Amino acid sequence: MSRNIDDLSEPMERIARAFLLECRKEGLSVAVTSTLRTEDEQVALFSQGRGWLELVNLLRRRAGMKPITEAANSKTVTLCDGVNAKSRHQGGNAMDVVLLDKFGKPIWNVALAVADYKKMGKIAKRLGLTWGGDFTPIDPTTGIGWDAGHLEL
Repeated sequence: MSRNIDDLSEPMERIARAFLLECRKEGLSVAVTSTLRTEDEQVALFSQGRGWLELVNLLRRRAGMKPITEAANSKTVTLCDGVNAKSRHQGGNAMDVVLLDKFGKPIWNVALAVADYKKMGKIAKRLGLTWGGDFTPIDPTTGIGWDAGHLEL
C-alpha cells in the first residue's frame, strides 16, 4: 500500500501537495498514511473486522501486507470491498492522513484534536476535496464523521 503522493492521479497529486502546504501554513503537522491501493490491498482491508483473523491475514499476506492481531481485527476500516464497490484509493483519487502532535506522533484519536481535525477538513474542502469527517455517522462528542483522516476527489 502506497503512502507516496507521486502515486496519486495528476489532479489528486496536485491538490494533495497544495493541501499539505496549506496545513503547514496553518500550523498543522500531517502525515500521509495511504494513497494508491491495489485491488488485493482493498479486499484485504475490507475483510478486516468482517472475517476471521486467519482469513484476514491470508488476504493481507496475498496483498503483501503485514498480518494484524485479533484486536486490530475487531474494527472495520473501509466500506469498499475493492471489487464490486471500488475505493477512490484504487484510482489514485484519495489519500488518508493523520495529524501529528508536537512530538511527531500520530493523533489517531480524533477526540484529542477536534479543532485541528476540523481545521484540516476546512482546508481540504476549500481545495475541492471531500473530507471523511463529513461522512456519517457523526460522533456526537466531536461533531466529526467516522473517517476524519480521509480525503478524496
